[in-house]
Amino acid sequence: MKVILVIDDDKSIRETVKDVLEDEGYKVLTAESGANGIKICKNNKVDIAIIDIWLPQMDGITVLQEIKKIDRDIKSIVISAHGSVQTAVESLKLGAIDYLEKPLSLSNLIDAVKKAAEE
Repeated sequence: MKVILVIDDDKSIRETVKDVLEDEGYKVLTAESGANGIKICKNNKVDIAIIDIWLPQMDGITVLQEIKKIDRDIKSIVISAHGSVQTAVESLKLGAIDYLEKPLSLSNLIDAVKKAAEE
């Protein structure tokens, strides 16, 4: 079973994504901050990380870089309500496999997670 980590400071988004992905058969861990997400990656086997760009204290790009240092094999999907083309391009260059805009389309999110799980 693939383990997915959802890092988002918005509790309702974390819980919605967790519920949807658990219904799809994934084990889902959540973190409300980048630092907490990094800690979870250090202490657990994570297959896919879904990372919000706008996080308190540490932005999602930094979180993505730190997670890749822990385990290069963790697939990442970046999400943002305030993203720019530059942010999308930067996250993809750093190894994110997808960039999704909020409000999230749950079907697009599920498709992105399935794509990441297959890689």
